Amino acid sequence: MQADLYRRRFRAAVSLPVSATNPSAPVEIHTLLCHRDVCPYLYAIKSLLLYCDEVSVVLHDDGSLSAADVVLLERQLPGIRIISTAAADAAVLPRLLRYPVLTKYRTTVTNAKQLLDFTLLAHTRKLISLDADILFLDRPEEVLDWMYEPRPAILVGHEKEWASEQDRRLEQTELDYFPNINIGFMCFDRDLLNLDRAEAIIPLISKEPDWWSGQAAFAVLLRDYICQHPGRAQYLDGDRYIHNNRLDRPAVMKHYWAVRRHGIGWPSYKRDLKRVRLGASQSVRAPVSRTATRSA
Repeated sequence: MQADLYRRRFRAAVSLPVSATNPSAPVEIHTLLCHRDVCPYLYAIKSLLLYCDEVSVVLHDDGSLSAADVVLLERQLPGIRIISTAAADAAVLPRLLRYPVLTKYRTTVTNAKQLLDFTLLAHTRKLISLDADILFLDRPEEVLDWMYEPRPAILVGHEKEWASEQDRRLEQTELDYFPNINIGFMCFDRDLLNLDRAEAIIPLISKEPDWWSGQAAFAVLLRDYICQHPGRAQYLDGDRYIHNNRLDRPAVMKHYWAVRRHGIGWPSYKRDLKRVRLGASQSVRAPVSRTATRSA
């Protein structure tokens, strides 16, 4: 999509109701964001906050956010924590001194922050990874249950009927992995990240780390996690939490990566944006009566 057209399609996000967040909540929602995706992100996060408000929202600047972007985001999402690139580098790079592979990956591949910074800069044990090109269209009961479940657990997206690039790469290795995942939306335990293991995994996935390295590494780390916590990691239902294709079907959540990369399914995305606006105007949020304990 051309930049001007892209911005016009999402500019109504700023007219959605302001969504307050809770910086002291026991669950953090992390997103890596660029300037172009500020308004799509507002749709994404506000569509989820319609159903839950006891969450902390954390934003990782990819280096392209402007001062005006930060002002807008803080106005639209009171309580949000925005981590600048300088602050992230100062906090994360010293922790990677013993890991030359991860240091190179972190300094050369922007979305390495999804694998590393989301966890290393977290204040809570329970984390959610949320891409900017996602919408929630119904109440995500499984996710809300996970938020208030005291035991460690992981819910990960399933790329149903979509050939995963990371699986193609992992098939060329001897690594055991959790197949066909999508980390665009994932609920996970901070303990999922093992730096020693990640340091060993990245070179086996590709000679030079790239955009797919993190998702492939997550697939291996998930398999490791299952071995340590049997039965505590599972897919979200791929028919209700949809990634990339079949976007014209009803769903709890849809991830429109293929729309933006390949132009597949834009009419569905456009209709669903209208649904989010309607839902926001009707105030579909139900009170959250459950309690949870913050684990730092």
